[in-house]
Amino acid sequence: MSENTASVTGNSRPKSLADVPKFRLEGRHVSTVYVAEFDDCPEMLVAYGEFVRAAKGAGHIVDGGSIRRFMSEEDLQKVLLEAQETWDRTRGVYERAARGEAIESYQVVSLKQWCAAEGVDVPAAVSAVKA
Repeated sequence: MSENTASVTGNSRPKSLADVPKFRLEGRHVSTVYVAEFDDCPEMLVAYGEFVRAAKGAGHIVDGGSIRRFMSEEDLQKVLLEAQETWDRTRGVYERAARGEAIESYQVVSLKQWCAAEGVDVPAAVSAVKA
C-alpha cells in the first residue's frame, strides 16, 4: 500500500440484506404496461387485467402498471452473496491499484464509490486512468 491508502476495514461490505440497496431486493422487472395506450382496445384491457390477476395470484408484486417477480428467500440470499462478491472483487481492484498496478477504465467509477464507502483514499494510480 502507498502512503495515500489506508488499511481496509471491511465496514462497507454487505453483511445482511439490510446492507444491500433496496432496488436489488425488489425482484426482477417483468413488465410495464401503459394502460392508457389501450383505451381504444377493450380486448387488450381485459387481457391486461387477466395478466395482472395471474401475476398477483402467483405471488408476484404488482405496483401500478409494473410487475416484478416475487423474491424467494433463496433469491434474496443470492442477491446478498452477489453483493458480497462484488465488494470482494472491488477490494481486489483497490489492492492492485494501491500497489500501482494498472486497472481497466470500466473499474474506475465503481472503485471510487467503493473507496468513498470504505473511507479510504482513491489510489493515486487510478487518477491516471481515463474513465
